[in-house]
Amino acid sequence: MSTNTLNGLLEYLHSTLSPANMLWLGTQLVNFAKEEDKNYKKLLCPESKEELNAMLDAAEARIASGRYITNDEVMQWIDKELTEEEPSELPLAV
Repeated sequence: MSTNTLNGLLEYLHSTLSPANMLWLGTQLVNFAKEEDKNYKKLLCPESKEELNAMLDAAEARIASGRYITNDEVMQWIDKELTEEEPSELPLAV
């Protein structure tokens, strides 16, 4: 989401929610973010050697089948995102 969109949402919430509702919403967002962070870390931080090997095997299989994005493609996407108002999804290879 762009900064302008987020600021508009924030202004809307300030004008429509009571302080108690804002506090409740903030707490819900923080809890959700913490849970998502745990899930994200679990995806990136295997807990065992077997999990790490399975992740590496899956990545090597994707590369061997041609399902990857080059560094140049990622950099082009980043440059585009920095100049656009609304961000788009990174075109991940399927």
